[in-house]
Formats: sequence, C-alpha cells, structure tokens
Amino acid sequence: MAFLCETALRLMSQQYGLITRPQLLRCEHTHGEIAGHVRRTNLETVLCGTYRIRGSGVPVEQWPMACQLRCRPKARLSGELVLGLLGVKGCSSQAQPLVLVPDGRKVQQVPFLVRTDPAPDRFGATREALKITVPALAVVEIARTADDRRLRTTIDAARWANLLDARRLERCASGLGRHPGAERVLCLLRSGELALRSEGERGLRNIFCGFQPEPEYNVWIAPHLCVDLLWRDCSYILEYDGEEYHAGELGRARDRPRDQELKRRGYHVDHLTKGDLRHPEATRARVLAVRSALLSRRLGRLAGCSCAREHLPSLFKPKTAGSARARGEGAHWAGQRRRDDEALVQGLRASRGLREVFSWDQEDG
Repeated sequence: MAFLCETALRLMSQQYGLITRPQLLRCEHTHGEIAGHVRRTNLETVLCGTYRIRGSGVPVEQWPMACQLRCRPKARLSGELVLGLLGVKGCSSQAQPLVLVPDGRKVQQVPFLVRTDPAPDRFGATREALKITVPALAVVEIARTADDRRLRTTIDAARWANLLDARRLERCASGLGRHPGAERVLCLLRSGELALRSEGERGLRNIFCGFQPEPEYNVWIAPHLCVDLLWRDCSYILEYDGEEYHAGELGRARDRPRDQELKRRGYHVDHLTKGDLRHPEATRARVLAVRSALLSRRLGRLAGCSCAREHLPSLFKPKTAGSARARGEGAHWAGQRRRDDEALVQGLRASRGLREVFSWDQEDG
C-alpha cells in the first residue's frame, strides 16, 4: 500500500476503505498515477470514480458509502437501508440504497435509487462517516412504495427499537408538504392504526370491533406493566403473543412472572396467538364466554355488599333512608375499585343485561 500517501490512507480508513478520484487528486496523486494503479489492479473500481485497495475488507457500510460518494457532497442515504443499518428488525442493511440529492443535481446510470431530497437542510443525521436521514424521514420515503401492512410493520419495528414515535413521525411528515409518502403517513396516523403496537393487536381489535363496551388497548396497569387489551369492568386482560418474543419455552418462562403479578393484582389473564386470529368467530365466542363468567362472579361479590346498592340500583329495592352502614361502606369505595365497578355496571347493561347475568350467577350457586 506504499503506492498511496499517508493522507489518502487515513481518508480511506474513515470511509470504510473507499476513496474517490477527486480526493486522490487533492492528495497530490496525478491522473496518470491513478490510471496506472487501476491498470495494475492495485486499486479496484467500486463505482465510477470510487476505488478501494484490491483484496481489502468489505464492511457492510462500504457499498452505501460508495453510493453516497458517487452522488457528491450533500447527498445522504434514506429508506429501508438506513433502518437496517440502525438495527430495525425486518429491514435489511443489504437493501438497495436510496440516495437523496439536492434539487437540480442529476445522477444517471447508477445501480441504486436517486431521488430529490424533500428537506435538504432538515431531518439529517450521521452514522460514523455515513450521512443519513433521521428514521422518520426514512419511513416517509418507504411509504412512497410500500403496501399498508409493510408500512405499519416497519413503523412498529422502529418504535420497538426506540428510534421513532408518533409525535416525531407526524412532525416530519407535516413538514414535507405534498410529498406522496408524507401524505400516506399522515393518513395512517389519522386512522388510529398506529395507536396499537403490532399487527397482532390490530387483529384483536378487528375481532372485538363493535362489541360494547369496547375494551381498552395498551393500558398501563402499573408503571412497569402495560397490557395489550383490558376490560376494566371484569378485570379481564388479553395479551397477544407474537412468535418473535413469546414463542417457545423461553418466551413462556419470560411471561410467567408478569402473569403472576397481574393475577396478584386481581386480573384474569388470557393469551392469544396468531393461530387464534385465523379463527376470529371461535376466538370471539370463547373470549366473550370467559368475560361473561368473570362478570357474573364479580356481580355475585358485589351483591353480597350493602354498598352495592349504590352501584346496582336495578337489582335491589331502594335503599332506606338513614342507612349509616351502607353510607359508611360506600365511602370506602374509591379510586381504582370504584372506577372498575362503574365500568362493570356499564358493561353489564351493554352486553347481557344486569338481571340475566345475576340470575345465571345465582343458579350456578
């Protein structure tokens, strides 16, 4: 490697083993010297005007770097490749590079995608020597061509990697005007699809769509416990177990302490999988049967308390005036428990009806 000066070698070490013809000229290598090194195969051509030393290592970032160097200063990488380099699951660091260039610059006959940069002075970042866009703009560029499912799963994966959230995505898309990808992203944000965190959770919502009362999604039971779906009226939790994080013995062992803590807090927990989503009618019937049983059990406990008269007036005769015991007990129904019981009444009225569920509980003993 003595055929290159120390300055050129230092520059190549910073650019994943690459150097361009203009950079070699600035290092005082002549056109003749460069052509001679290429002819003697001391240098290999990666792209037109971009070289590496023959037999040197090829890191995964070298090809994206070559594409960026080919497009000259102020060019930056975007799209799936950027997300892949940042470690987003489902995105490949070997994807076809997308290079954004300033308006008016023409780059032709290259084996990668070139688009005009929609915001050349904003949403920029770096990854070592690579100039890239922020993940939000990379997602917006993906939205130009990706189908709806692919776009949603990419956003979900970027959020799980803590690279993206709805606020940053909306701010980026809103600042790009009539960009086709930005319009799709804003439409997706307005639809409410991104309020859920995975395709499995969206499948659960489709199964129980239209059921009253509607369950709550992504509810924080405690500062360290967020559940996928909750019916607060009967303390019933549904968790969707994706194949990546929850499958196998290891995934079940990881979930077991969490389920035990939820049960200690008074919740009934069921787990659904991708197989359950393939049979929505059977899954819906099974889940609602469990929910009805839990409502019946809860109602039976309430019926044994004199203060339940405040919450279930249609089941009991009017309370006599001056019932100090009832007033005293009712005063202790506060906070979470009181909200749960109010949700219970609403749920019973909306689903089976108060008297029907109560009589079922009494018949079952």
